[in-house]
Amino acid sequence: MVEKATKPSEYAINPKDLEYYADDVVESAKSEIKQTTDSISLEVSKKVGASEVISKINQSPESITIDASKVNLIGQVTFNMLDTSTKNTITTL
Repeated sequence: MVEKATKPSEYAINPKDLEYYADDVVESAKSEIKQTTDSISLEVSKKVGASEVISKINQSPESITIDASKVNLIGQVTFNMLDTSTKNTITTL
């Protein structure tokens, strides 16, 4: 809605809009990076209504663990240590 006036006024949220979008409002969000001499940990989380979404990446000299509900890999991905049966299954997908 466009407001016509001779002096500015404060913006006020329509309470009906809050009711309509109440389930989509991010209640809290957090990101964290921890670094030690032998590891790096990243965590990102948000809470929307009753749902909480968290993704994590943990790296040490020996391994990397990715924990997320969705992981997108873009580009060529190579798996070197899979057995032949698993490689064939992935190739045919």
